[in-house]
Amino acid sequence: MLLHLRLLATGALLAGATVGHAAGQSASYTFFGSACSGGGPPFSVVGTPRLGGSFTLVTQTSVRRTRYETNDDVFILTGASTPGLDLRGLNLPGISACGFLLASTELILVAPATTLDPQPYSIVFPIPNVASLLGGTFHQQVLLLSRAISFPPHSLLASRGGRGVIGR
Repeated sequence: MLLHLRLLATGALLAGATVGHAAGQSASYTFFGSACSGGGPPFSVVGTPRLGGSFTLVTQTSVRRTRYETNDDVFILTGASTPGLDLRGLNLPGISACGFLLASTELILVAPATTLDPQPYSIVFPIPNVASLLGGTFHQQVLLLSRAISFPPHSLLASRGGRGVIGR
C-alpha cells in the first residue's frame, strides 16, 4: 500500500497516461469491455477519483483452503494503458484463460486471503491534491487465478475494465 501511495503522489503511475490541465475537469469512472463469458471476478467502484479525495474499488478476497481444494488469488491491476491482450493467446501451460487484459500492469496488488469462501474486499485509492494530476487517466481490472491444487487445469478469469479520469 505504501508503494501505491508513493506512485500516486509522484505521478509515476500516470507517466504514460493522458494528462490534461483543464481547470474544470470533472472526475469520472466508467467501465468498458466485458468479463469472461462464464463470469469474471466481481469489480465495482464507489466514488470518483477527485484531487485530494479518494475512491474505493470493491472486489473479493483471495482464498486459501486445504491443499486438496481450490485456492484463488485475486489481482488488482492499475495502469496507464489498455493492452487489449487476449489472455487465451498466452498459451500458459496448465492454465485455461478467458477474457482480455484491459489494464496495463504498472501496479499490481494482491487481495488478502481468507480461509473460507471469498468475502467482499474493498481498497481505497487516495488521490493527492496535486494539480498536475488533474485530467490524468488510468485503467483498472481484476484478475482471478483459480488453482485446483491436486490437479490442473487452473483458470485465469478477467473482469471488465475500468477507466478513471482525475478531476475536481
